[in-house]
Amino acid sequence: MSRRLAFLLIAAVTIAGSAFAFGGWAVITVRDVPDHLTVGQPTTIAFSVRQHGQTPLGGLVPSIEARQASAGAGAFVRGAVRAGAKDGEYVGTLAVPKAGEWRVTIRSGFGRSDLALLPLQATDGRGAVAALTAAERGRHLFVAKGCVMCHERAGLETKPMAAVAPDLTGRTFDPAYLALWLANPRIRPPTKGYGEMPNLGLSQQEIAALSAFINDGTRVAARQQ
Repeated sequence: MSRRLAFLLIAAVTIAGSAFAFGGWAVITVRDVPDHLTVGQPTTIAFSVRQHGQTPLGGLVPSIEARQASAGAGAFVRGAVRAGAKDGEYVGTLAVPKAGEWRVTIRSGFGRSDLALLPLQATDGRGAVAALTAAERGRHLFVAKGCVMCHERAGLETKPMAAVAPDLTGRTFDPAYLALWLANPRIRPPTKGYGEMPNLGLSQQEIAALSAFINDGTRVAARQQ
């Protein structure tokens, strides 16, 4: 290989890496996070895609899929996705064919910005579904709302797309202040060296669950492993 060709290849890889670091990533935020799935019944999952967590990205071609890990590679379904009412919003629908734990993954269609939700239990509708505790639901929300795409948190498989937000591992906060901040992150300036957190439009129930997980996340993760 000539020196010139080698230089061009290195430059191409460097440019591609820089594009991902500075512009080629986005945050996926699920609007209504399901507690479980029902076999044979379509589940609708609405979500938004925002570059750097801020700018809505319309015109993408996202996809949604689910895989049942315990049943091997054959247990896989792909759903349909359509554009939502607003720019950067999308609506996915899928149905799983059998009971068990399923891992739903949303692929944004924008670089490598994909989001794998925590496993959801699928039932056949004949038995009661165990209710999640507030902290356990908060753990699901921490992933599904896209928090994990910016924040590091021990006990979660998904890693941040970029180091743009503080590591929350082992940290606790005053519950009242945390609730106010999750409702409106602009009540305080961004942490030095990090970007501004977007307003996710969280409900009071979602804020309560997220607060419970953030302040008790280590123990919740340990119980579910």
